Amino acid sequence: MHFRLSNGLALAYHVHGAGRPVMFLHPIGTCGAFWDPLVERIQDRFRCITVDLRGHGDSDVPRERFTLNDLADDVIELLRIESKNNAVLVGCSLGGMVAQAVALKAPELLSGLVLADTGHRQTEESRKAVLQRAEDSLKGMPAMLNSTLARWFPAPFLALNGEEVELCRKWLLDDDPVVFSWGWQAISELDFGDRLC
Repeated sequence: MHFRLSNGLALAYHVHGAGRPVMFLHPIGTCGAFWDPLVERIQDRFRCITVDLRGHGDSDVPRERFTLNDLADDVIELLRIESKNNAVLVGCSLGGMVAQAVALKAPELLSGLVLADTGHRQTEESRKAVLQRAEDSLKGMPAMLNSTLARWFPAPFLALNGEEVELCRKWLLDDDPVVFSWGWQAISELDFGDRLC
C-alpha cells in the first residue's frame, strides 16, 4: 500500500494480521521487509505495520535532504491513519532514532516503544564517523557494501552468506547513494539528550 503524505511524497507500507497495532521502522539502507521474519511470528496476535521510510524500498525518493524530524513527521501522519492512539512503535538503528523522535513529538499516539541497536545522541567521534559514511556514500553503493555489511554482521555469520546477508546486500545495492548519504547526515544530527527522561 501507499500513503500520500502532506508533503507530496508517497510512503509505502504493508499491514499483516489483526489486533493491537505494532509499527516497525527499519535501519538505514534496508526497507520494511527487514522485519518480515518477526512479523511472520507475531501477526496472529498483532496488526503489524511495516514501513519503508522515505527514500527506501518502494517509498518515494525525496528531492532534497531530510532530517530525523522529517522522517518522524512521515511516520506520525501514517500512525494517525493506521492506529487508534495505541500503537507500539518498534525501531532498529535509524528506525530507532526515528521512533524516539515520534515519541517526543506525538507521545499521545503510542502505547509503547521498543528500540534496538540505536542511540539517543552522537559524540564528537561518532558524528565524525557518521559524516564520513555520508561522504563515502556518494562514491556509489558498491563502494559502501562491504564496510556496511561488516558493521552489521559478525565475520563468521557474514562468511555463511546466508539469506539474511543476501537480502541486505540486495537492499544496499538498490539504494540511491545520495539518499543513503542524506540518511547518514540525518543520523549525524542525533541529539535527544535529556529529552527522553
